Amino acid sequence: MRAHTLSHTHTHVYALVDRYKGRKNLLVGHSYGCSQAARLAASRAEQVHGLVMIGPGYAPSHFPAGSIKVFKAPLIVLKMMRPLLSRGFAERAFHPLTRQASCQAHRRLLRRAQVFSGTNSMHVCQAFYQQMLWVDEELLHHIPCAVLVIVGEGDKITPVKYAQAVHEVLRGNPRRLVEYSEVKEASHQVMQEKPLHVSHLILVTTSLPSSLSRSISPPPRLFPRSLCVCTATCVNVCACIHTHARAHV
Repeated sequence: MRAHTLSHTHTHVYALVDRYKGRKNLLVGHSYGCSQAARLAASRAEQVHGLVMIGPGYAPSHFPAGSIKVFKAPLIVLKMMRPLLSRGFAERAFHPLTRQASCQAHRRLLRRAQVFSGTNSMHVCQAFYQQMLWVDEELLHHIPCAVLVIVGEGDKITPVKYAQAVHEVLRGNPRRLVEYSEVKEASHQVMQEKPLHVSHLILVTTSLPSSLSRSISPPPRLFPRSLCVCTATCVNVCACIHTHARAHV
């Protein structure tokens, strides 16, 4: 079976943008999706007017990650390890308060995560993790639009220090607006643990006239004419954003 390479992924993401882009586009990326969104923002400056990076990794410190070495194991071994890998992901991706499942929303979230992580194909995971290229300083310097960096305070997959490093590099350009926010009582899946809070951060930041880093007057309405390029786990945030946007159109 032929592996799906990073170049294929880039091609598909660019095709999605060409198909669904609006007049003003906001990119939202989570985890490794930040790398895809950042590359798109750097190469399509005329089409991208805002970038949201949720729990981003950072190449100088995050790649290659020691935990990814396990995916070099034979597929038969990875299939046997699936329950252990799923449990390990949940322990690192969700905040301890979420894992206590003290409310119905958290219980539903944990059940959903368990179901989806248990259906991941190990050959896909193996190919994916061995090809990961996180954002680096050079790529960040080529992003011209405004950027909002969000991270859960308890993130153990892409820890806070990586988001802070990304933020510091982005701040090096005084002409680019950069905002940073650490969300309390949340981890790597911050947009699922705190969907309303994260969507509020995005809405508030992108509603500021200066956040578009474009000399446009009057400032254009960013929503609902926006494009979100993200991982599947961003769906909750995107739904909240567009629901809120429609209510204010």
